[in-house]
Amino acid sequence: MPFSILPLLLCCSSGAAEPVATLAIKAGESIVFVIEEDGPVAVRSGGSPGPGQLAARLTVGHGRTFLEIVNNSGRWLNYHASMAPVGEKPRRTAVCTLRPDNEIRRESWPKRLRHVTVFSFESAKPGEFSCE
Repeated sequence: MPFSILPLLLCCSSGAAEPVATLAIKAGESIVFVIEEDGPVAVRSGGSPGPGQLAARLTVGHGRTFLEIVNNSGRWLNYHASMAPVGEKPRRTAVCTLRPDNEIRRESWPKRLRHVTVFSFESAKPGEFSCE
């Protein structure tokens, strides 16, 4: 199997009971995906995103983990992530903004991660960046 989608369901931090669709990216994987009504849906393994698509790659090196996302969806997006350090339980990370410019955006963590799960892709205000 060229990529894996872990059947994880996360609930919003507001206490809402509705599950959110997620996409788990394992270390070494590259996935092209689209955003549908209920969340990210994998399209194929690797490569550049076509129109309306995004691509994500997770790499580990020198004790750090790097998540690269390319947004070719045509719209500004905010997303949430959850990381799983080796030997630890998954925990939420920053909310980050993706510009629709088909350029690579990077996040990194000073730990070796098994995977990073991305979810809750929502429209963002053009020109307003978040990575908190």
